[in-house]
Amino acid sequence: MSFKDSIRVTEAQVISIDHQSPAAPSANENAFDTAQSAAFAGFDNNQVEFLRSLGFTKGLIEALAANYKAFKKRVWLVDNSGSMKMMDGQKIIFDDGMCKCLFMNSEPGSRGRVSKCSRWDELQTCVDYHTEMAAQMQIPTLFRVLNAPDRRNPHIDSSFEIGNEDYANSHAAFNLSRRVMAMEPQGPTPLAMHLRRIRRDLDSIADDLEQSGQKVVIIIATDGIPTNERGYTGKEITQDFVNALNQVYKYPVWIIFRLCTNNLEVIEYYNGLDRLLERPVEVLNDFMDEAAEVHKCNPWINYATPLHRCREFGFHHRLFDLIDERALSLDEMVDFCALLFGDEMRDAPDPRVQWNEFINALKTCMTAEGPQWNPNSKSNKPWINLSTLNYKYGKSGPGCTVI
Repeated sequence: MSFKDSIRVTEAQVISIDHQSPAAPSANENAFDTAQSAAFAGFDNNQVEFLRSLGFTKGLIEALAANYKAFKKRVWLVDNSGSMKMMDGQKIIFDDGMCKCLFMNSEPGSRGRVSKCSRWDELQTCVDYHTEMAAQMQIPTLFRVLNAPDRRNPHIDSSFEIGNEDYANSHAAFNLSRRVMAMEPQGPTPLAMHLRRIRRDLDSIADDLEQSGQKVVIIIATDGIPTNERGYTGKEITQDFVNALNQVYKYPVWIIFRLCTNNLEVIEYYNGLDRLLERPVEVLNDFMDEAAEVHKCNPWINYATPLHRCREFGFHHRLFDLIDERALSLDEMVDFCALLFGDEMRDAPDPRVQWNEFINALKTCMTAEGPQWNPNSKSNKPWINLSTLNYKYGKSGPGCTVI
């Protein structure tokens, strides 16, 4: 099915993972009034409650509401090559034995541990999350695996579409998504071949994109260096991959490489693509690794699941490019708090002259939102560590500015 056909109509929406609409979390009941829909233009109350059930803050929901119409479609290339069987993936298991990577509604104080699993298991959890997100939020999304289960019939059970219809009409697509993602990983990593297919699809909707001013987000979830269809790598294969990427970049796209491995050779390969492409490349590691990077640079941030999932599905904000690269400046810290908590922090006192009042405003916002599971402490914590924030930016801290 082409992009143009899938934009017009598709069966592919996905019902809830537990076949029920998610309930709103009691912990955040007073965080904000969903009846005030003006702040969430384009989202209905059910969609807002769904995002709240995933731990999204008022500010993040406002930002998503303002941003999500900028993209006409999302495309996931899902690596199901044989190397995805390797057992160096990670899952978060909570005290009650449940993996709450999808709905993070554990009670305050509950502890989780990181459990080893296959890379494919980890990616399945990721795809489940974004399948549900696309269906609930009606975000048109195509998921396509790299290796079809039957190479003689490559279009059978190798892709599924989500988010073009009402959530209630998604049973058939949910079953298809389960079928596609249940296959055992096997085969090579022929990314260039799939990028050429995406380029053809982009060409078929180029006029629509130009008229609407929208983009297409492409998320490439992979654990390996690109190969050809026979599994070979090398300089020629890399050049073919780069050429295919450059052809895709001729269209209005945002490309993210979501890596499913800690292999340094693979990480360095994708981090070095910007030199070959002569353009910035967004490379994202898994949740726990990204959380560790953020903690090194900005230890006052609780890098909770909603932040990582936003980055995975293509929500782009300049601060997301910075939080795992360097310490935020005072102004950037204020902007980050506003991104999390919305107007309450945009209108907060100036921390340069009213630090204590700024902290009090932050406390009020965090109390309203409730805690989130912290991947560094592996327990539920507030979104912002105030003592660390005070040390970094307060008047007695090393980052203070004397007025």
